[in-house]
Amino acid sequence: VLSVPVEAFFRGQTGPVPEFLRLRGMKVHETAPPLAEVLSRCSHILTQGGAMTAAAAFSAGRPQLVIPGHDEADLNLAMLKQ
Repeated sequence: VLSVPVEAFFRGQTGPVPEFLRLRGMKVHETAPPLAEVLSRCSHILTQGGAMTAAAAFSAGRPQLVIPGHDEADLNLAMLKQ
């Protein structure tokens, strides 16, 4: 059990994961929330490494854990490292 506030947004079909998190007291957004609003509340970002999310988190000065799910994410991560 995490003792920190958690917010999540899942795009597309995710099966039971959103409800599983809700039942454990975590906030799951039905639609993508405005990044500027969410990033102001975050201490860390877990992402698949899309260009927009990675750039926004970097600009907000938030540490990121990037788990690339596709080749584009690997390229975005390489650019962030530079």
